[in-house]
Amino acid sequence: MKGNVKWWQYYYPLIGGHRKDGYKNQDTLTNYGIAGATIEQIVEKSPEKSSMAKLVLGETGDSAINQALAQQPTFLSIWVGHNDILKAVTRTNTALMTSTEAFTDSLEKMAAKIKQTPSVQGVVIANIVDLTALPYLTDVNSAAHPQNSKRSFLLSSENQLSADQVLDPTELKQIQQQIIAYNQALKTIAKDNNWAYVDLHAFFAKINQEDYQLKDSKGFSTNTTINSGYLGGLVSLDGMHITSTGQAIFANRFIDAINLQYQTNLTHVDEVAASKKDTLFSNPVDPRTK
Repeated sequence: MKGNVKWWQYYYPLIGGHRKDGYKNQDTLTNYGIAGATIEQIVEKSPEKSSMAKLVLGETGDSAINQALAQQPTFLSIWVGHNDILKAVTRTNTALMTSTEAFTDSLEKMAAKIKQTPSVQGVVIANIVDLTALPYLTDVNSAAHPQNSKRSFLLSSENQLSADQVLDPTELKQIQQQIIAYNQALKTIAKDNNWAYVDLHAFFAKINQEDYQLKDSKGFSTNTTINSGYLGGLVSLDGMHITSTGQAIFANRFIDAINLQYQTNLTHVDEVAASKKDTLFSNPVDPRTK
């Protein structure tokens, strides 16, 4: 639920209708995340007649960042950029990535808007994980393609894969380098504005190397582990979005960054408790076997 808008109230606009609540609760929203939105869309785009943006922003609403700042917030949490890369991964086409220049331009516009809002006392911003390391991509075992190429896990390995269904090592490297460039821009904007910075890229890379031990509400490690592989508990069944347990883990990285930058004492989320309520962690069912 976003503010007082319940999940089921969002769907009607997808077919051109009005949101069930008539957009009367628009000023109660605290989460302006929009599925699939690029940074340019978050900063500048108004909702279209039938779109995911309309579900969040309202029928004639302003852009996400403008609506958020209009509420005169004291603190903002920002995690943008994945959608500027993700289509290159899911559609195995590097031409679909936002250029570094365009990404940086939108990021600077966002920062300028935030700095012009006197109520804002703090900001935390996170960087982008290595999307080529998501379990959505799996190895291509075919002599028809270069070694170490990747494909969607949704495609059967028995299929005759065409070149446009595969990311070869050169394309994978290109995506990784674009992510590094985005992350440098994010780190710079955080440093220049004295914002808290969350290095999720490094954190995710570490989880890719070894299992992560879930922590309790006091921050102590437990014997319960999670990993980034498919059905490993961190990533959902689509191979790209994080589970509820993963959200708890990532939330604690945000909390750590905020406490460090602003000398606050926010308490950690209990990752173990989150995992016990998360069927994708405790009892995942592989949809590929159905």
